[in-house]
Order: sequence, then C-alpha cells, then structure tokens
Amino acid sequence: KIFILTQTAVIIWILGDIIIKTAINPVLFNLGGKILYTGIVTAPYFWLLFSMSYGEHDQWVTKKQLLILGIIPSLTLIFVFFDFLSPLVRTVTTIDTSGPLIKYTVQFGPWFWVHTVYSYLLLFLAGTLQIYSAVSSSKLFAGQKILLTTASLFPWVANILYIFGVTNSIDYTAVAFTFLALVLMVNFIKFKFLDIGPIARSLVFEHMVDPVIVLDMSNKIIDINPPAKQLTNQDKSTILGYSFSKTFPEFDFLLKVSNSLVEFRKEIGIPKKDPKNFYSVKINSIFNKQSIPIGKVIVLRNINDQESAKKELLELNSELENRVAERTAELQKELENNKKIQKALRESEERYSLSIQGTNDGIWDWQMSTGEVFYSARWKAIIGYSDQEIAPTINSWLDRVHLDDRWSLQVELTKLLDNNSDSFEHSHRLICKDGTPLWVRCRGMVKRGEDGGAIRMSGSLSDISKHKQYEEQILFDALHDQLTGLPNRAYIIDKISHAIERGKRHKHNLFAVIFLDLDRFKNINDSLGHSIGDLLLQAAPKRLMTCLRSIDTLSRIGGDEFVILIDSLTGVEEAKIISDRISNSLSEPFTLQGTK
Repeated sequence: KIFILTQTAVIIWILGDIIIKTAINPVLFNLGGKILYTGIVTAPYFWLLFSMSYGEHDQWVTKKQLLILGIIPSLTLIFVFFDFLSPLVRTVTTIDTSGPLIKYTVQFGPWFWVHTVYSYLLLFLAGTLQIYSAVSSSKLFAGQKILLTTASLFPWVANILYIFGVTNSIDYTAVAFTFLALVLMVNFIKFKFLDIGPIARSLVFEHMVDPVIVLDMSNKIIDINPPAKQLTNQDKSTILGYSFSKTFPEFDFLLKVSNSLVEFRKEIGIPKKDPKNFYSVKINSIFNKQSIPIGKVIVLRNINDQESAKKELLELNSELENRVAERTAELQKELENNKKIQKALRESEERYSLSIQGTNDGIWDWQMSTGEVFYSARWKAIIGYSDQEIAPTINSWLDRVHLDDRWSLQVELTKLLDNNSDSFEHSHRLICKDGTPLWVRCRGMVKRGEDGGAIRMSGSLSDISKHKQYEEQILFDALHDQLTGLPNRAYIIDKISHAIERGKRHKHNLFAVIFLDLDRFKNINDSLGHSIGDLLLQAAPKRLMTCLRSIDTLSRIGGDEFVILIDSLTGVEEAKIISDRISNSLSEPFTLQGTK
C-alpha cells in the first residue's frame, strides 16, 4: 500500500508539472502548482515510509511517528492551497507571453526552503535505509536493492539542480521520475520485486541449526542457510537459482510426494537403499497475501542420534527376548507386561516432549525438595530471554513480577502451599528483558505427599498482552464518543456523581456543570451535509478545550449536546467567567472546507 501511495504521489507530481508547462493562463498555472506541490510534498514522506517497510523496519512506522513526520508536509499543503498563504511558498513575479508557451517566473518564499530542507532530510534518511538494506541483504536481493537505491537518486538530483538554477529554469524531475519508473519495471520483471523474496526471507534464519532451503514454484533454490549448504560441496553463489533436483538429487523424491500438500512431514534415510543419515523432513508451502502459493520451505532435521538409540534399543530388546524365552512361562508373562509398560512410558515421554516443544505456552516445574525450578525455552522466550539467561530458581520468576502484582501472586502460591487448594490461576505482569511489562496468565497444580504437604508444583505461562489490550480498548470505547474522542454520557455522569459525593464530604469543594448545545445545528446538516456537521462537532470541542483548565472535563452526551464539569471552583463568579469565555469563543465563526 505504501509503495502504491508513493507511486501515486509521483504521478501527481508529473501531472502538475505538465499542467504548469502547458498552462495558457494564470488560473491553470495556479491549479497546476497546487497539484504539483501535492506530489512534491507527499512523495518524500511516502518514500521514507516505503524505505522503512522495504528494509524490514515496520516497527518504526507508528501512528505517533506518522503524525510527527507529517507536520511540515501538512503545513506546506495548507500554505499552497490557501491563496493568501501561498506567498510563503512561492510567488509568480513575471509572465512572459512572447514565446509559443507562456513562461512564468517564480520566486520562492521562506517556507519553501523549510519544506525543501525537510524533504531532503526525509530523502537522506530513506536513502540511508536503502543503502543499509542493500549492504546487509543476501546476494539474492542485493541486486534489486542496489539498482533501486541508485535509480531513486536521479529525480532528487534533478530537482536540486532545478532549484538552484543549474538547469536554466527547466525542471527535469519528471523526466528523472520516468527513468525511475523504467527501473522499477525492470525490478518487477527481472527480480520479482516485492514478490516471493521478502516473504520467504522472513522464514529463513541464518543461525538455525537445521538445514533450511527455500524454493520457488519451479523448484529452483532462491535461498539456503549454512547448514543446508554443508549438504553439498557447492558454493552458495552457484546453488542459488539452480534446480533443487540437480543440486540435491538424493532428496528429489520429496518434491514428488509433497507436491499437492500444504504441509508435509516425514522421517527419511539417505541414501534410500543403504541409509547413512536420517532426517525428519518438514515441507511448508509459502503463500502471498492473496493466498496464492509462491514457493516452499524445506527444513531437514538430522535425527541420527535418535535412530542410533532406536537401533540400540531394538538390539537390547532382542537380546532380552532371547533370554526370557529360555525362562519359565511365568517370567514370559512378566516380560510381556514389562514391554507394555516400556512402550507406554516411551509414548508418554514423547508426548510430554512434543507438547513442550509444540505448545505456545511456557512450561514450569517446581521441585519443592531441591528448590529447583524448570523453565521451558518458550517460558523464557515469552519475556525475551534465551535458554541460558534464567537461573532454575523460584526467585527468577518472582523477582520479575511487577511490584503491583507481586503480593497477589504470593497470596495464591501461599494458598496452594498451605493445602487450601490444589490448583491456581493468576494473571500478572512480568518485567521483560527490555524492561517493559508483559501481561501473562499462570496456571498450576500441586502434587502432595502422604502428609498432605506440597512436594511438586507444575503449570504453564501464557502471553495475554493482546487480550489485555482488547479489554482496555473496549473499556475506552464504552466511555468515549467515537466521533470526537470525548468522554460520553456514562463517563460524565460518573464524574459528576463523584463530584457530588466529594462536595458532601468537603463543603468548600465547589463545582459547576455547564450544559450547552449548538444552535441551528440541524440546519447545518440539512444544508451543508452531515460531513460538514461532523467536522463542526469535531472543531467545536477543540475550541472549547482552549477555554477550560486541565482539571475540567468536557464530554459529548449525544447529537450536538455537550456537558462540561468545572471542578475545584473558588466561587460562583469563577464559573460565570469560564461560562462567558466559552460563549465568546463559540460566537466566533467556524470555517470548514472553505465554508464559513
């Protein structure tokens, strides 16, 4: 979406430039200038956002940053579109009609240079991100990124030359943008720009122990990690772009058996006739945003140790069976029972191991006799730690609990230890490695000894931060007006109730409630439309807020009706002063979309 917005801004820029160059009267020239500056102002803004997204820095694109980055572009557009402010940006000084086309001479205003410096600062940041992305990316994507970074410099160089008069007042920016469009077309055709590469790249981790291979739909290798490269004697540069079947012929049969499956899992031995190495294979299809398959990810996990253990176990079982066969029928029956127990134990251990690895929750196990606590890798990863960074003690958990939640958690644990309960569930905040609090839900059960005392406690830890965010958002929406963002009827009634109770306890604590509505608001909706009416409902509170103190509360209770709670008054006169100030403020006209 950001890429499309960037290209749209460029097209608007070029369109405005064409209108200016062919304008036959000042009116068209002025219109072309507004269109031109719409593209000039927004193109650097969107280009920086695109560079962040393309360089995989989406975490930087927050609402707050978008608003801050958009302040100067927004002011520039306001100055350009309002004629009485446009001299701050530029002014037509002379009009030459002697040639076949009318030539306009423009003098730049002071805000033009503010906007220009800011735009080039955005472009410099975007260029820096693209250069960093090109340098740090794999060879597969470096070509398209270097080509894109180099070509993106042409329009801005052409614009700089025009601004400083090097091109004899001829703006070649539009021509440079045309060249950039051709480069982007090459990227789309040759490099599959914005297609499978960035999607697959996020699935491949260079530091993974297991071999990982990424294929496109024609089963050509588009990326490979170091452990996978060790399976062949070829260099990575000679592997990329080549057929998987030719590079890894012994694994070719996997593509045939998994061709029509979204996910494929199997344990195999290589080579097939006399296996020397054993692998647990997982093949997943890659889909784009339109749910169209665009490639595959193959993960090979070496399970030689497991196979050796299985082989040894089979040999031991065979030897044991031979010995037991020589014994009496009673021992034979006992042996059969032992086999069943061993099988059930293996299955139980495997289920427990797989459940720990496959669950999204963290697992913990507290041995009371030794004081040691086992924390699974997922438990540690939830709060941002690696497997070796947390000691196996109960304090490693309790010391990271938020101070406001620590007491309630200790109460629940004490109930469990004091034989008041056999299970517990508690939600609290843990302090992550980066210092931020994270909401989690902990569940646990206790195992008791013959004396009833707790000897072991086990449970799970779940990340519920998103659930908490939803709860907070629901609470906010329940108490605030969606159109204006102001507190709603329920909120202000609760505030007034508290003020009344406070006034009963402290007689000197005075407050006032002001009810106001907008006269003839229905006429505005009927004559100018509901969109203008909504803008008025949004503009009026902003003006009202300038008349109030930080301790006062402004709310919208419905339609064009507002209620204001004036708190901590010294007397009736102070309330009258604030009321008069509000009345005078609202008596000033509103200008909305050019309508006064």
